[in-house]
Amino acid sequence: MEIDRNNNLWIGTEGNGIIKFSGETFIHYSEEVGLSNEKIYVIFEDYFGNLWVGTNGGGIIKYVNNKFYNYTKKQGLSVNTVQSIIEDNNKNLWFGTYGGGVTVYDNSYFRQYSMKSGIISD
Repeated sequence: MEIDRNNNLWIGTEGNGIIKFSGETFIHYSEEVGLSNEKIYVIFEDYFGNLWVGTNGGGIIKYVNNKFYNYTKKQGLSVNTVQSIIEDNNKNLWFGTYGGGVTVYDNSYFRQYSMKSGIISD
């Protein structure tokens, strides 16, 4: 779950996409409106107000200006299951994956760090 800067509550589900609660109304987001996957592990709002969603098998979803953008191995992720997201002081996003180590996004490129890079576990 994540509360964004507009005080909306975003709820990720295990198989039913994302639910946004404005305090008055609920909106349901699914694959029909652009999600790459409806099994949601994590939702995170970055410094710029973009929402990032980690999924179970569908990679990362970025929500900005009422549109969904999907990022997968094809765009540079190490694997398509993302379980955690955090932003560092340089506004890089760090994605914790299941079986693929850590992927860092600098708003242009994805870089992977795995056991081969020296981290203790993928």
